Amino acid sequence: MEAEEKRFRLRKADLAYLKRLEVAFRSFLTMPDISPEDIVGLARAIRVVERLPLCTPDIDVTISLDFGTENYVACSTIRLSLERIEAERSAASRLREGFEYESFPGFNMSFDLDGEYEIEGDKQEFFDGFVLQPDDLKPSGYSVSVSDDSSGAELPPKGDEDV
Repeated sequence: MEAEEKRFRLRKADLAYLKRLEVAFRSFLTMPDISPEDIVGLARAIRVVERLPLCTPDIDVTISLDFGTENYVACSTIRLSLERIEAERSAASRLREGFEYESFPGFNMSFDLDGEYEIEGDKQEFFDGFVLQPDDLKPSGYSVSVSDDSSGAELPPKGDEDV
């Protein structure tokens, strides 16, 4: 008898937002200077999103999107692992020359495998900012970094389960 796969207990609206990340992760693959290691990490992140609400074993990937101009900085981060999905965003604008910044309201979200659920901030704004179109990525100022601490095991199949 096969072991039952673990599932995140996600609300339909949250699952719909998380599924939009696949588009974002695929668009990041078009960025110039993406490394082979980042491509592998993005592939793992895409697989995690494809399988939701099923958990993906041996996965621990963090993807950060940074944006900076002369007077504005923002960082959005998604972490996908077997036990938790986390997202956060911080942003600030420079008020004057130098290092004086005005912070904007942040965003924090986490879903634990055990059903713990926490969201602070505007979920719509976070996902609209993270899920950029390929044309948005062309101007200077955007950078993507991938931290892949996964086990390196082969990814399980996508699965045919209905959500």
